[in-house]
Order: sequence, then structure tokens, then C-alpha cells
Amino acid sequence: MAERRAAVTAVNPPAIPNRSRARASRIVLRPSNRALDQLRRLGRERPLDPAVAERWEDPAQGPAELAALSEDGRRLGHCLDELEEAPRRSILLAYFEGMTVEEVAERMAAPLGTVKSWVRRSLQRLRSCLER
Repeated sequence: MAERRAAVTAVNPPAIPNRSRARASRIVLRPSNRALDQLRRLGRERPLDPAVAERWEDPAQGPAELAALSEDGRRLGHCLDELEEAPRRSILLAYFEGMTVEEVAERMAAPLGTVKSWVRRSLQRLRSCLER
């Protein structure tokens, strides 16, 4: 008999009274409202003081300087010198300056498809040069 009652209760759970629903919503909403109030009290973000920002700057050299210091960097530099001017510049802008292909195309005033081809072919040539 108890098993049957448990099965019926699992299929038809008892209804939650409206008072319990209201209490449950207050329990859930109170912490989120408090968090929102705290954020409002803090106000908007303030701009960072330039003196503080200078202390946070990365003292390490940029990717181009670090690459030039290593043996692999010297080999890469030699292989880059073998490329034509426009494809070499597209690789340098994309991989050493961190630009997207679209930004490289805009900077070089070249069609996007052309820049994509330069980058792809240049990477293939660099790979074959570095494997020698």
C-alpha cells in the first residue's frame, strides 16, 4: 500500500500553495537584488590612472625582438628575406603585429582575397624553407 501511495505521489506531486511560492521567490530574489544594489553603490567604472597603467606594462620585448634573438628566429628572418616584399609585409603584419587578414588588406590597400593568398603561400614557403 505504501509503495502505491509513493508511486501516486511521484506521478501527481502535491500542489505548492501560493504562500510557499512567494516565499521561495523572495529567497531566490533577495541575494540577486542585494548584489545589484551593491553594484549600483559602487558606481560606474573609473578610468585607470596613467601612472598606474605604466607600472602594469609588460617589460618583455615584443614578438619580433624575441624571435630575432633565437637561432630559430635568425633562420626565420633569413626565410622571410627570401619572400617578395608584399607577401613578406602581409606575414609581418598578420603574425608579428597581430592584425587580422581584413586589417592587413586595409593597411596594404589590397583586395582581401589577394592578401589571404599571400599569407597562405608565404606560410607554405616559410615552412619549406625552415625544413631545409
